[in-house]
Amino acid sequence: MAKQALPEIDLACPENWQRLSALFGEEVRRSPLARLAQAGTLMVLSAHGLEEVLRDSRMLASGTRPLQASGIFEGPLYEWWSRILVQSNPPMHTRLRGLLSRAFTPKRVEAMRPLVGQIALELLAEGRENGCLDVTGRFAHDIPVRIISAMLGVPDGDHEVFGHWSNDIGMAFATVISPDSRKRIEEAISNLHGYVGALVKDRRAAPKNDLISALIEVEEAGDRLSEEEMLVMISNLIFAGHDTTKGLISVMMNLLSEHPEQLEALRANPDLIPNAIEEILRFEPIAAMTVRTAAEDLEILGEPVKSGDQVILVIPAANRDPEVFDAPERFDVTRPIQKNLSFGQGSHFCLGASLARLEGQEALRAVVELGCTVEVVNPPARWIPYATIRGFDSLHVALKN
Repeated sequence: MAKQALPEIDLACPENWQRLSALFGEEVRRSPLARLAQAGTLMVLSAHGLEEVLRDSRMLASGTRPLQASGIFEGPLYEWWSRILVQSNPPMHTRLRGLLSRAFTPKRVEAMRPLVGQIALELLAEGRENGCLDVTGRFAHDIPVRIISAMLGVPDGDHEVFGHWSNDIGMAFATVISPDSRKRIEEAISNLHGYVGALVKDRRAAPKNDLISALIEVEEAGDRLSEEEMLVMISNLIFAGHDTTKGLISVMMNLLSEHPEQLEALRANPDLIPNAIEEILRFEPIAAMTVRTAAEDLEILGEPVKSGDQVILVIPAANRDPEVFDAPERFDVTRPIQKNLSFGQGSHFCLGASLARLEGQEALRAVVELGCTVEVVNPPARWIPYATIRGFDSLHVALKN
């Protein structure tokens, strides 16, 4: 009997990106595997399948191959991409992550909690006074920019330019990079490296109680970050500490507007706030997908994969897998916390997951304490198509009593 062909998924259609989680939720009920319609690339949809691949040492980060698919084989973007943590493999990944984790500690992250709450309340009060809160351009944007800047020791007046550079660097994670986007990305990388280089020089001369000083001091078995590694690592932290959390807080506000009864449940029981953030991450994960490359011939859920083949891991599908989650299509802040794959798994588990969760929790706590409803005032938020780090093009809400 002939083996049944895997279903195909069309990601060239921009409208499919407007319902990505729902689309993949439907697909994972049909099959744990699929293929990308445009290229035939294997797509892993089930939670079990994603965990299997993410923990398999034979499945490697894809390095510069995503850029090469956009026709980029050299230049500042290519050089930067080849050094960032998320695209690296052992032994480089093991070494860099080990050094970074010695500076980016749970204690340093937790110390940011009061400041997150203060900033969130300040921005909500501003939005309430203005009659409209710009979520994507102000609330969800400013919180992570100001927090990662505070952690790094960036002067207050420079937050905004950091945010612009981070937004432009985020375009590097799209499935398609236009020549104009590449120019903006490379200008942002150049500007950011120049700025950060000056900060590093200043901290070498006069250390402070900030993350840059900690990265300069960090050492393990006589190893330290080189100057170039330091610049790439800090620019990586700025982007990772901004873009994903901006997406999380934007999605949070949109879901609260769509499900006012869930906001009421949180007001009745604020202890559910950590559950709510996990449910937001599960229901609409900010990372749409990640790619791994097989280092040797192997099988994934019975499907053969050849050495050098790329495999797409689809996080929204895994987070709506009915084998793991009851009624996965239902958004429910009272859902008991379950492991979801929004921050990955294994050696590439997101190092900034605790910071993103903390910022989400305190932003949500501020909304709950404000005692207002959240109502979208512009047309329904639209997802930016082809962006593997998901976000809305624009979102404005009214905060009403």
